Amino acid sequence: MTTPQTLKTVTALLVVLLVALGLGCGYLYVASASAARAISAQQAALKQARQQTEERMTVTANLSRLKAQMPERPQGWDWSQQMPEMVDQIDKLFAACGTKVETLQKSPSTAKQGLTRFPLRVTLHTDLDRLTALLNKMQGASPALAVDHLVIRNGEKPEEPLQVECTLTAYALVNAGAGTGGRR
Repeated sequence: MTTPQTLKTVTALLVVLLVALGLGCGYLYVASASAARAISAQQAALKQARQQTEERMTVTANLSRLKAQMPERPQGWDWSQQMPEMVDQIDKLFAACGTKVETLQKSPSTAKQGLTRFPLRVTLHTDLDRLTALLNKMQGASPALAVDHLVIRNGEKPEEPLQVECTLTAYALVNAGAGTGGRR
């Protein structure tokens, strides 16, 4: 038979055991919550690293694509060599869209870190559909052409076409070791 003293001892041991179990469960809860936060932080850091890697890969691919669209030129390449090629390219792009260049005006070329910029101011009269087609064609032009400045005005009379002024810029990679200056 059990004595009252034994019951008190068993009860005390059960209370101690329950308190220990409660403390253990509390510790496990706190530890698991802390681990979940750490895992979540690591997942966020991994996601950010993946996004940065994807961005770097995109930038690298875009840089490679742009370099492929820019011809290498020998040291000393200037407007006298660039102008005929650029005018020919622009004439072909404009003709493919059913419009033509009205005026051309070159601006001084600038060179920086092996890249030479050749800006050319162009004016034309056209409708919106042909202008849109032209801008789309220029976007994929090779060698690359950038539209640095674009002004579109309505004609003076409703039946007159749009008056368009833009600055088209060609870029060339100047290489001191390049040969005759043809495309890559």
